[in-house]
Amino acid sequence: MRYSIVHRVQYDYSGFVFLMPHIVRLKPRQDSSQFILSHELTVTPTPDGRAACSDPEGHESVRVWFSDTTTSFRAEARSVVETVRPNPFDYLLDHDASELPIRYAPAEAAVLA
Repeated sequence: MRYSIVHRVQYDYSGFVFLMPHIVRLKPRQDSSQFILSHELTVTPTPDGRAACSDPEGHESVRVWFSDTTTSFRAEARSVVETVRPNPFDYLLDHDASELPIRYAPAEAAVLA
């Protein structure tokens, strides 16, 4: 099954602001059951610098930084992914996730923090 995903984030400010470095985490996961066919990230205003990075769990992200002020920030990711799973819901829900808020085991909570 092929999915086309568009994710937009926009912040509008009441005056000029200086944007500190941002880490944009909008790239879909890729593993043995899902493949990224295309991915494009557009950031406005245009960053002065951009660097690909990944977290300790291997999730890809992009760090962007700026040198001027702006009245808005926008990030848009366009991705096409293909899953090889015939049913994306063929999993067992962990018993600990049957109630909200989820109570994670200490080791998982440390990674998620």
